[in-house]
Amino acid sequence: MEEVKLSTEKQGRLKTMSKIISIVSVVFRVFCIIGIVGVVIGMILIPFVTGNIKVTAANNTIKVFDDVITYERNDEKITLTTKDDTETIDNKDAVFALNKVLDYLEKNDLNFITIIIEATLVFTIAIIVLTFMLLGKVRKLFNNIHDGDTPFTMENVGYIRNIAILLIIMACVKIAGNGIGNILITNSATFSFDLIDVVYILILFAVSYIFEYGCSLQAKSESKIYE
Repeated sequence: MEEVKLSTEKQGRLKTMSKIISIVSVVFRVFCIIGIVGVVIGMILIPFVTGNIKVTAANNTIKVFDDVITYERNDEKITLTTKDDTETIDNKDAVFALNKVLDYLEKNDLNFITIIIEATLVFTIAIIVLTFMLLGKVRKLFNNIHDGDTPFTMENVGYIRNIAILLIIMACVKIAGNGIGNILITNSATFSFDLIDVVYILILFAVSYIFEYGCSLQAKSESKIYE
């Protein structure tokens, strides 16, 4: 079988793009580490903060540590009064959002709200950790494509399938997180997922089979794609 080689120009483009993707994946892994640290700090601080907040709907007051805020509200404006200042909020979107927050605070115990926030952060950490692992596979895959004498190796096939599997796990975590959040907040077991995640996963599995077929053809031709 005649050897098939990638032209020097196309080989250079492929290697350059692979190096860029590898570097970007390393940068985002650093962001993931920072994100995990930030979320963990948030999980530690949130019970302390919510433990020092008290909402009294009877007299429309919110006590935050030693400060007391009195509020008067309707659908058009909200007036917030502290011992030093009075502020009126009349922006339609801001009033709507703040009314939703105040309704929720009045109707729910802060310990319950703390549980919801903590549960949300647990799922957030899980997603960040899975993203960190996925980016590690991406880095190894494109390092191999850049450094090797061919992209068609069974090791790369394994990396592509591992990425697809991690995406499946991430999708399941997202579904579970959304479902549990809906149960806690609305008392309804509503689970949802993004169809685009399924498309990405199917594409990656298809690409892995293409790479596996490329490995077979390469073995038969006893040649490498790079010069």
